[in-house]
Amino acid sequence: MAVDMLIAPPPQHQFTSTDTEQQLVVDLPMLQSLTGVQLDIGQTEIRLCLPGGSTTSIPLPEDLSTRSEANSGAAKFSRKRGQLTISWQLSALPDKIDQSQLQEQKAASMHVVEPGSAPISSVKTVEGIGALAAALAEIRSEGLAADAAADTADLAERSSLRSDIDYGGAVPTAPVAKSAPAYGSLWNANSWHWEEKNCVDLVCAEVTRALEQCMSERLRHINDLSGASVLISAISVEGEASFTLRRGKRILCYEMSAKFNWEVRDPYGGPLGAKGKAEISEITQDEETPQVSVDHFLTFSGGAEGKVAGEWMKRHGAKHISKTLAGAKLVASILAVEEARVNADTDAARRAEERAKAEDALQVTAGQRAHLAAEQKQLEEARRVKPIEGAVQGSVWNANAWHWEEKPMTAWAHAWLQRKLDGLTATVLGGLATVTLSDAKISGDASVSVRKGRPIALFQLRLECKWAVKPFDAGIGEAQGSLLVPEFTSEDGRGSAIELRASAQVKKSSAQLVAGVRRDALPSVREVLAEFMTELTGHLQSSA
Repeated sequence: MAVDMLIAPPPQHQFTSTDTEQQLVVDLPMLQSLTGVQLDIGQTEIRLCLPGGSTTSIPLPEDLSTRSEANSGAAKFSRKRGQLTISWQLSALPDKIDQSQLQEQKAASMHVVEPGSAPISSVKTVEGIGALAAALAEIRSEGLAADAAADTADLAERSSLRSDIDYGGAVPTAPVAKSAPAYGSLWNANSWHWEEKNCVDLVCAEVTRALEQCMSERLRHINDLSGASVLISAISVEGEASFTLRRGKRILCYEMSAKFNWEVRDPYGGPLGAKGKAEISEITQDEETPQVSVDHFLTFSGGAEGKVAGEWMKRHGAKHISKTLAGAKLVASILAVEEARVNADTDAARRAEERAKAEDALQVTAGQRAHLAAEQKQLEEARRVKPIEGAVQGSVWNANAWHWEEKPMTAWAHAWLQRKLDGLTATVLGGLATVTLSDAKISGDASVSVRKGRPIALFQLRLECKWAVKPFDAGIGEAQGSLLVPEFTSEDGRGSAIELRASAQVKKSSAQLVAGVRRDALPSVREVLAEFMTELTGHLQSSA
């Protein structure tokens, strides 16, 4: 019977949107990675299946399904913050004003008040600026005119939008390009299934390249140091990084740390006497300002200039390096390198080539595999027809009874001993009386096993029955009691202890009868025990 998965309430989440992008941030503090997580981004909802088996869904806003571009959903997970961020690229909003209205509003907002003229109402000015900002945002997204793009950059600078990210002196005005589809291993056709691919070498190389680029661009010919430069050497990067593939999408996760040595040189390449080491921790895809720790010391040739250079490196150089390793910038470069080396045609050709090789290998080895199977079958039949001489045979699957095989024999042992002990008679006192056993009760377990063609009998039983003496001469008297074998085991065998007890009604004059039973009847019981061991072992051979 199929069991439905547990439907859990949606976790805490928040939608944020701009003119060109919609984001959903889901709080998942107990999650360490996306391993084992199934994420299905639909048109009306997002279905999230966590490793514990619980499934939850988050409905999407109505305007998102109408404005989102096809296959534009992208997800990334921050282990540090415990948040899953999903973003969609949105199509541009419809035109709200035409070109003539835009020019009029732009001229009105830039109108210069002449001396003696009436002042412009502050309310109207604010409305004009708001309309201008909306219009410029539309022009920025559509890229209609170069002067409008310049106005947009100026407006973004004045409103301090994303001022904490260094874009190399230019604010991007176009939506971020969509990432190329991911291609997994040969077994993962279309990268549909979850697959994690190690990319530590790629991330280490990109971190090293970013540091070298910072050295050549930001730490070279520094004006504050009279044209001196900072040289970086002995770069060491380590950590963990991987691409997680699912449904043709690529999710990058990494957590790296870096170390390097630095030295300040004057404009002519001579040492200024300032050098040291730096360490960068928590370089992740979500960290925009990695912490850079700089240590410096002066050499014997260092003086005031060397001291100033060391202080500049701690205050300003660390900031330049931190911005260079910002998550958004580093992720873009890593994805660009990864996407440049994957190609749909190359991947398809590689998969077709591997399939062709596998089919050729099957055709080439088909005859050989059939020959080996026939030989193996002949060997098995030969072993069955000619078993090892004197060996006990096991089941069909146990050739030559080589492996350990056990058969339960408890029911058979109980029935056999009860049949043998009930009614067992023996003569006592030289034929003057007979003793008869009755009401036998058997308990315990028994089994027979085979290993390497040898039978092994294992049992631990308890035997109990009644006995009674009937004399042939009336002057001898009568006696009765019980016989008990508390532990009849495969280790003790017929030497197991036998207890003979007389009932309380037996007279003292009948003590000789009890002694006769102990002397003449107990050997017959031990013969039954010995016969049981032989029959139990032989039962394996007869039933094989």
